[in-house]
Amino acid sequence: VAELEYVAHPSAAAVLQQTAEAVAGRHPQVSTLRVAHRTGLLVVGEYALLAEVSSAHRGEAFAACSALVEEVKRLLPVWKRQVFTDSTEEWVNSP
Repeated sequence: VAELEYVAHPSAAAVLQQTAEAVAGRHPQVSTLRVAHRTGLLVVGEYALLAEVSSAHRGEAFAACSALVEEVKRLLPVWKRQVFTDSTEEWVNSP
């Protein structure tokens, strides 16, 4: 992959908010839960998804973070365009 681009539906911010609230509700021991997804052109190797979770116990934080990432991947209306070194491209990960 030579280039990555993420394009989000206008509802993406609301979906992120709702997803974070739902995951936080299922993990009441979590004190902090935040999530963001980048859009636009990214250099290969840059982060696209940021998830921040804190809890008094790391096991609960890891479980909540894993659930958050999986729910975002499942629900977020974001499309990824991958451009390959041979100039071909494909769109992936659209819900």
